[in-house]
Amino acid sequence: MAVCGIAGGVLTWVAVDKLIVEIDEHFNREKFEQELRSMLDEQKKEIKEGLKNAYATLLTKIADEQKFKLKSGVDTPIKRIYN
Repeated sequence: MAVCGIAGGVLTWVAVDKLIVEIDEHFNREKFEQELRSMLDEQKKEIKEGLKNAYATLLTKIADEQKFKLKSGVDTPIKRIYN
């Protein structure tokens, strides 16, 4: 008999918890989705800026290396084209 009472209590608790979660979701879902979209948009901006900076740094490094090679007389494909 006690087992049935415990089982009934657990089932009631689970049902009430599920109901509360569904009610909360109904009233707060739109706000949550807006906040999530905003966070994702901000993260995208940060990633794009990071990639732009990384590419700019890399391209500057490559350009500097090519300038050095051209000035120092090292044979490069670019030098072969212009000679």
